[in-house]
Amino acid sequence: MASPIGHTLAGYLGYILMPVLPTKSMSPRWRMLGAISLANLPDLDFLPGLLVGNVRAFHRQASHSLTLALVTGGIFALSIWWRSRAVRKQPQLLQIYWLPWGLWATAVYLGHLGLDLLMVDRIFPFGLQLLWPFSQTFFVSPIVLIPGLNFEQLLSGRNFCVVIVEILLVTPLIVLAGRLKHGIKINR
Repeated sequence: MASPIGHTLAGYLGYILMPVLPTKSMSPRWRMLGAISLANLPDLDFLPGLLVGNVRAFHRQASHSLTLALVTGGIFALSIWWRSRAVRKQPQLLQIYWLPWGLWATAVYLGHLGLDLLMVDRIFPFGLQLLWPFSQTFFVSPIVLIPGLNFEQLLSGRNFCVVIVEILLVTPLIVLAGRLKHGIKINR
């Protein structure tokens, strides 16, 4: 699993790539916090583990699946559709601006899963249950770019290196997305 810092950077990338709302109902700060929260959402699966005395009991299972990514995107799209007064006044299916929001939320959620797959997994069972509930199989990426975290020593040099690698991987994507979104030419 990637660190909360890596997932937060991925959430910030999601904020930069966020579709434009038809109304300005939220400040940029709240939109950014929402994107970062969405990017960290799958790791809330440790909370039920606290109740049973094992924080890893449910980690990397249902909340780390493609199914929950799609469900989260669907719920997000429906909430955008429902909150929009324009859609309530004119509920034609042609007004599908909520669809990019559902796709965006799904992509941000999938970004979390992607980061987790790119990290060395040292805790059994290895990988993520990407196809839950259709399969209980844990999937592991053949490509690993991020060293594994040491949860027993959170403030260790090893974990510092993990965070540095995450920053080096995600920051260029943030810069590229920002430049592309704002139409700034990228020099070769």
